Amino acid sequence: LIERLLIHREGRDRFVATIGVGVLIFAVLYVLHPAFQVMTNTILSVMGSLLVFLIALTFAVLLTETGRVLEETALRMLGRHRIARTEQSAMQIAIPLSIELMRVRRMRTLLTLSIITAIVIALTSLTSASYYSEVMYFSYGRYAAKAEEPAMLIKLGYGVPPFDILHPETVELVESVVGGYGTVAPRAWLYPVYSNRLGHNYDIVSINGSYKAVAILGLTREEIVRLQLESGSYLASAVDFDEEELRKIWDARILGGDKLVLLTSDQAEALNVDVGDKVSIMGMDLEVYDILPTVMMRQVYDIDNLYPTPADPSGVSYLAIQIAGQPVFNPPPLDWNYVVILPYNLVVKMGGYIGSIKVYLNCSQAKASEISYNLAFSSSLAAYILKDPERGDVVQNYIARAFLLLGMESIPLMLILGALNVMVALLGSVKERTREIFILASIGLSPRGSAILFVVEAVSYALLASVIGYVTGFLMNRAFMAWGVLPSTFSVNAASLFIGLSLAAVILSAIIASIYPALISARLITPSLERKWKPPTKPRGDVWEMLLPISFPSGREARGFLNFLREYYSGEGKMKPTFIVRSLELDLERMALELEVSLAPFELNISQHVEIATRYVELGRRWNVVLTMKRLSGVYSTWVTSSYNFVDDLRKQVLIWRALTPQEHEKYIHA
Repeated sequence: LIERLLIHREGRDRFVATIGVGVLIFAVLYVLHPAFQVMTNTILSVMGSLLVFLIALTFAVLLTETGRVLEETALRMLGRHRIARTEQSAMQIAIPLSIELMRVRRMRTLLTLSIITAIVIALTSLTSASYYSEVMYFSYGRYAAKAEEPAMLIKLGYGVPPFDILHPETVELVESVVGGYGTVAPRAWLYPVYSNRLGHNYDIVSINGSYKAVAILGLTREEIVRLQLESGSYLASAVDFDEEELRKIWDARILGGDKLVLLTSDQAEALNVDVGDKVSIMGMDLEVYDILPTVMMRQVYDIDNLYPTPADPSGVSYLAIQIAGQPVFNPPPLDWNYVVILPYNLVVKMGGYIGSIKVYLNCSQAKASEISYNLAFSSSLAAYILKDPERGDVVQNYIARAFLLLGMESIPLMLILGALNVMVALLGSVKERTREIFILASIGLSPRGSAILFVVEAVSYALLASVIGYVTGFLMNRAFMAWGVLPSTFSVNAASLFIGLSLAAVILSAIIASIYPALISARLITPSLERKWKPPTKPRGDVWEMLLPISFPSGREARGFLNFLREYYSGEGKMKPTFIVRSLELDLERMALELEVSLAPFELNISQHVEIATRYVELGRRWNVVLTMKRLSGVYSTWVTSSYNFVDDLRKQVLIWRALTPQEHEKYIHA
């Protein structure tokens, strides 16, 4: 477009000029556009883009040729019964013609192009749009228990497989973010393999009894000590609730092996065991490390006000081995009596996964908020946060995408002004080009083709202005920021979606502005107030009769026309979106073609008998064609409305017959 408008060479010079314009634009973008700075091989990327364009062009040519072959095959087998549209030809003519007409009236072209270019420059240099991520919080409620320090609970959904489990590397990430401001305590969950005979159970066996547990919970030293203190366990009572002493006992005992288990008092009573006794789980002998009172354990809640135990597998289709789908209820956590507590590392070795992570913070509320923000921003992990231990306020975080828009308030006004200027320019072009429009109409330009001419011209303006304005706006933005006219936040998002949307808005506004001038130019070719064909008669009762706009000087030609219609209604015209031909009979003695036709909407059972007959008229010594339609079934008003589509389709076949060559007429006459 730039070469045709500004340089306009022919032959070899045109090829050289086109290459030169492309190289110039590429050189400017190479210097200014940030995408070219991060590419490892700029030339290869450009060649790849050109290759994609060539492949798309080849694909388009292949589709065009395939369509042409299909049309030729249909023409050979079914005859010529389609009216070919000329929009594609009009488009091919409109592009070079619009450029030539723009060159003829250079001042108008310069003014219009300057206006649209100024809008593009304003959109690229004086506006800025970018998106960023922000951590947001919403109130989850109040923590039911009492807490002395801030804490966080990291958990995906209900913590059940296959999608709500945490990766071991997540623990390392959380530890790196928390640092020395707290203790990270992952929890491992382990469910039994489902068995039709045993169900979801782990058999805990002792010398004196047995017990069935539903899941295994693996806890670290930090949480085991806290559970002992909060529940008033046997061991905690023995050391007078000394937290440091409990840690030392655990560390000393774990050195001898991690085959330990903590039981609730109800579990210990059912197994008839005490601290130091042995129990067996999955064929593995474990020593009872401590016994936790059941009543007190049921008062231990997490900051989401639920037990920190694994979810009930009966509420999860994946674990319950049921039909896949959403659980019928939100799976609640298991009661403490259905869970056995083992060391975290042992449960991981047994095949457990990380169901949740608890973080105990030993810092101020402000620092706790900072840690939770950094964790959410760096990992997008959903977390429950106990921000205020005194009040028990719990919040949950989430990542929200926000948009920073600067200078956008003036865009609608600029687009409206630009569209109005394009409309005024094109309206002036309509008046100036009336003579050219009539000349093109005399050689076959349709009203639709005339409208396409003006739409293509508007698109040409918009495309040229977009390229020039984009580069110029980028330069001006750099200059304004260097001179201090614009702040640093007004950086151009040169490779972002926002620039593409801005340029698309300019092109769309130019197209919308060209609609009214295009309609005016189309009406210059066909100025009639009645732009849609109407039947010349109206139905009388259930019969509708009318003369078709064609007559023949001889019966031979009338017979050929009937053969032409018989070919159509037995082939391509047998099933149409608006009607279906159920039966067909050609009576050459009466010179009539009779049809049984069903009309759309077909579910209303609208049918009619159609007779297309030729009658000789002595007055003009010609054969007229009379169409008679008789309603057989269906609502009368719907039949009248639906019959129009059938008659209009028949009228188009009349026009096609007139456009056939004499040789094609002879083929049907002798059929």
